[in-house]
Amino acid sequence: MRATQVIRLPHGPPYRPHPRRLWRFGRRIAANLARREEIDLVIAGRDAAAAAALARTLGAGRARSLAVDMAQPAAVSTLLAAKPAIVVDTLGPFQTRNLTLPRSCAGRGIHYVDISDARARVTEIASLDAAARVEHAAIVSGASALPAISTAIVDELAPKPHEVVSIDVGISPGHRAPPGIATVSAILELLRQGNSPVCGDRETYGWGDLTRFQYPSPAGERWLSNLDSPERVLWRVRYPSLEEADVRLGFRGEHPAPRAAPRFPAACGSACCRR
Repeated sequence: MRATQVIRLPHGPPYRPHPRRLWRFGRRIAANLARREEIDLVIAGRDAAAAAALARTLGAGRARSLAVDMAQPAAVSTLLAAKPAIVVDTLGPFQTRNLTLPRSCAGRGIHYVDISDARARVTEIASLDAAARVEHAAIVSGASALPAISTAIVDELAPKPHEVVSIDVGISPGHRAPPGIATVSAILELLRQGNSPVCGDRETYGWGDLTRFQYPSPAGERWLSNLDSPERVLWRVRYPSLEEADVRLGFRGEHPAPRAAPRFPAACGSACCRR
């Protein structure tokens, strides 16, 4: 039996200088999944021609396309009519999305995973746990740099969560992988928001407490700032002895990136433990 995997891809107005930045994450995920012959891959997107073009780049017969506009009332029904076994959702910015799609998947026994780093969405996904368990479905939100990779860094450094008392994590995008429309929209939305403290009662604000960090070559120096991310809620439970924690996102400094700059995010992390 073949598994059908549906990829929801971002949509929006053309990003004219670099049109390939649209669907950046979905394109990479689809390319990796297309290597698995047991997967019947469906590329879903509002732009039918673009979805079909992406499907063709994956090789003859490796994927088919589906036109779905998630802004329309019937979008979820159209998507689920394809009878997917798994839905991979890359349609950001997730700050503006509700849980209709993952809730529908949970109730139908369809596995769901998204790449959200929006605090409210990642934490609210737990409300679907009971329904998902009844239908034996895995419903996952936050399979992204934040909180998945950031938490993995901490767990690698400190494998005993109950001993962790201090965490400082920063992550910065590669210069040669400029952000797409959804990423920029999400960043601008965070500028207006106060951040929930991970520990204590000191409130911070998005892109406040600006500081420099020197990554190893070739990443180099980056500015890091506060970010209202899911870790601010999830870490309180995961690391019960935590006394202080910072989560920061970075961007390039004032100098142009060298040609050897990495394509993918640079990450740093420290975790202090009480023994």
